[in-house]
This record gives sequence, C-alpha cells and structure tokens, in this order.
Amino acid sequence: MKKAIGLLAALAVFSCGPKAEEGFEISGTLKGFDEGETVYVNQVSDSGRMVPVDSTTISQEKFKISLPKVASSDYSVLSFANTKGNILLLSENAKITIEAEKGKLEDRVIKGGEQNQVFSTFYETVKDIAKQQETLALQNREAQQSGDYEAQVGLAKSNDSLQKIQQDIRLKYAKHEPQSLVNVMAIAELMNMNVVKPKELNGYFEALDSTLRESRLGKLVGDNLETAMSASTDVGDEVADFFGPNTEGEPTYLKQNLGKLTLLDFWASWCKPCRYENPNVVRVYKKYHDKGLEIISISLDRDKAKWLKAIEDDKMDWKHISNLKFWQEPIAKKFGIRSIPATFLLDENGVIVAKNLRGQALEDKVAELLQ
Repeated sequence: MKKAIGLLAALAVFSCGPKAEEGFEISGTLKGFDEGETVYVNQVSDSGRMVPVDSTTISQEKFKISLPKVASSDYSVLSFANTKGNILLLSENAKITIEAEKGKLEDRVIKGGEQNQVFSTFYETVKDIAKQQETLALQNREAQQSGDYEAQVGLAKSNDSLQKIQQDIRLKYAKHEPQSLVNVMAIAELMNMNVVKPKELNGYFEALDSTLRESRLGKLVGDNLETAMSASTDVGDEVADFFGPNTEGEPTYLKQNLGKLTLLDFWASWCKPCRYENPNVVRVYKKYHDKGLEIISISLDRDKAKWLKAIEDDKMDWKHISNLKFWQEPIAKKFGIRSIPATFLLDENGVIVAKNLRGQALEDKVAELLQ
C-alpha cells in the first residue's frame, strides 16, 4: 500500500514541453450527477490534504471552468459536493474535456492536452491490471475462508505475475518518458514497490529536466529517493540492532531473536495486500520454522485492539513489534518503508540476503537458504 505518492491517491503528471494553448480550461459531461451539484477543482498540499482553488456547478450534466495559466508542474483533482470519489488530471495549459459517470469515476475519459493523453494511456494500462488483481484478491479471500491452501498458492502465483507486469509498465515509463512527470510518477511507484534499488531510480530521476525535478512532486520524489539511498537496506547490508514493544508492551530486540534465517515483515491490520499475503507467510513459517526460520513482524497499526485481532485471526504465531504510530513507526522509517507489505530476509548475522519476496518466491528463497 502506498503512503504519500500512490497512483490513485496522490499523483498525476504534467510536462515541461510546448503548450497547445494558453490557459487551463476544464469542461465535460458528468452523467447521472445532480443538477446544480458543485464541482471543485483542488490542489493537494504537502501534507496530502486537498485544497479547493475554484468551483463551478453542473447544468444539464455539463460543466465548464477556466483556471489561471499553469506556471509550474503539478496536477489537479476534481471532487464533488454529493458524489464520492474524484478525478485526477494534469494541470496543463490546454482545453481539457472529461466524460464520466456517477459511480464509475474510475472509467472516466480525459481528452485534450498532450500530457493528459500520455497520463491517460498509462492510467488505463495499470487500471486494467489492478482490476485483475482485485478479482484475485476476492478469490483468495474465498479460498482462505474455506481453508483451501492449494488454491491460495495458485492465486499467489497469478498475483505475482500481475505484479511483475505492473513493475515492467512503470519501468518502461521511467526509462522512456524522460521529459514527463509520467516518469516522476513511475519512479515514485517503483520506489513504493521496493523492487528497484534507489540508486538506479535516482539515475532515472537525475535524467529529468530540471523544471521537473524542481516541481512540487519532483521535490517530493527527490527527497524520498535521498532518504531511501541513505537507509542502507540493500542486499548485503548488515542491519543494526533495533527493538520495539511486543504485544505485551515489552521490548523485543532483533539481534536477540535472529534465527538461522529471519524474515522481517512490515505489515498492518488495515493493509489488504498484507492480509492477502499472510496465509502464505503462515504456511512458509510452519514448513520451515523447525529448520531455522524465524519471523519478526513490525506493524504500522495505530489501534492495538485491531492489531492484536489481526494477529489472532491470521494465525501469525511468531514475534510481533509495533509502536502503534502508523506511518511514523520508527523501525519502518529506519528501513525507508513507504509501502507495505515489505519484507527483508536476514541471515544469522543480520545481513540482508533478499528483500520484498512474496508468494511462491518467498518459499523458494527460504528453501534455498535453509538447505
């Protein structure tokens, strides 16, 4: 899950290229919306809060609003007075048209503006894969409820394949759209996925035009990359000892609880992908614990009751730590965690030997290292 710069919650794109027209205008058709309903144009603050900058009303399912000429790279979010959800679009000096239907905002169609079209192509591609992953998640929940672990393993493999496709899509944009904030978004998503080393991502970032690096979103990504590069959580790094309160509030130390192989598992009770993966982790633990596998789970929860209930419900019978500080969890910050689930495999000396393995890939690596 994503914290500050996820795809559908807090990112869109803009280009430093030539502008099609002077000024920024948004208009379109909103089917099924109430007559006279207010449409808000928002900017997002550094704290992630949406701040309305202008508004208009819907008349006969139509709306139109003219905004000041865009001076710097950023994006806008349309929200509505009586309708849940929002629509992201690029802050671009062009005439932008939107077609959307109430209850189906994720299927919105945006036309106009060179960079909005680049973003729309990217959005539609990753959205289709995400829908397939949602279907797998529902099927996995049914398999989990029925206790069908064989089905869960198969579904995990399918999800891993889709996850790899998501990664490859973002890598393509990170490498081949060097003068667009599509690149910035792709870099941010790859950083959240923890699948590409920060130094490599920083290389893509440094190749961007300075106007993109110095934009609000560019600065956010740049700062996060700098933090990630200083976190020293690459394979081969030795993890310094740390401790945190366990479920009883007593300190649990890493170095005192290392096994022949130790999995550090960053998760939370509210994280659906984490709960989706938990049965696989439980299965691997049961199979390899007697051969030397230990697990220490670090939760980004803030509600102790929900944390404890999730541990019990998911049958996670190993060591648990949480300061109950949500994204301010100090151990997670030490590891540069920006999305969960995130995992690190440590050898008996606390050296990272693998990271961010899920599904069958986790079991394969554990089996290899414990032979």
